[in-house]
Amino acid sequence: MNDERLVWHPAGIYRGLFDGFVMTSNRHLGENGKTAWHVRSYRNSGDSGHRDYWVVDGEFSQTLRHSVDNVIVTGGVIAVEDEAERDAILTAIAEWSRRKPDSFD
Repeated sequence: MNDERLVWHPAGIYRGLFDGFVMTSNRHLGENGKTAWHVRSYRNSGDSGHRDYWVVDGEFSQTLRHSVDNVIVTGGVIAVEDEAERDAILTAIAEWSRRKPDSFD
């Protein structure tokens, strides 16, 4: 996914609390047949800083640009420093994949 430019179509918004992390995610369906998740995560302990990840097939990237025509530019695959956060995000995605979105905003 190194600086990959693909068209992704919005497919719902998901929210939840997973293992101490509050998360919101936009699900996207790609023209390449894959599902991507733009996840915003922060600790439930009053941490005001959030982190954004683009996740496809369990690989995490940074979202570099999201345009109005649904072309999303990502950087290369990154390592998530907080292993607990990484595991919580993968748990959230697994759950969200099995249910309907919370909204389609």
